[in-house]
Amino acid sequence: RRNRLRLVPNPLDDRALHLALTVRSSWDARVTVVSMGPRAAEELCRRALAFGADQAILVSDTACAGADTIATARTLAAAVTRPKEGAGTSRFLIIAGVQSPDGDTAQVPIQVASFLSIPVVPYVRSAEITKDRLMLETIAQTGIASAQLSPADMPALLTCTDQLPALPFHCPPESVSRAVN
Repeated sequence: RRNRLRLVPNPLDDRALHLALTVRSSWDARVTVVSMGPRAAEELCRRALAFGADQAILVSDTACAGADTIATARTLAAAVTRPKEGAGTSRFLIIAGVQSPDGDTAQVPIQVASFLSIPVVPYVRSAEITKDRLMLETIAQTGIASAQLSPADMPALLTCTDQLPALPFHCPPESVSRAVN
């Protein structure tokens, strides 16, 4: 009965959005938020736009209701790779929260990467960004590991943990009006 639950922002996705916005400013990229959920999730997409995302896509259809993780991952992978007018899809970085707050769904981002046949950097706990490199610390079975990505390494996917610093978002008034229109 998830339709009775109030939709709330996922704190892990907020960390992912913050990282994506930081990468965008260093790599001259665009941030597109992709969400799958009921029409009520449009409010969360508008929130992401208000925080600075360039575009938000909500995949919402009654056919998606009750989807398991495989169906969810397949749908999200299709949404990510769907050609957009004037944009290529060969160089993209998917940054996702490690799981949703309403279920133990940490496999969804990994399944998306599998459907797209792209590499994964899971469990990111810190990130440092330069003009040509994204240096990551991740949680590994043996402790802390590190990984590096550059724009040339794309496409790729990474998942953000609650250890990744979260900074408060500040919405400029013009962003809020743009998102609500």
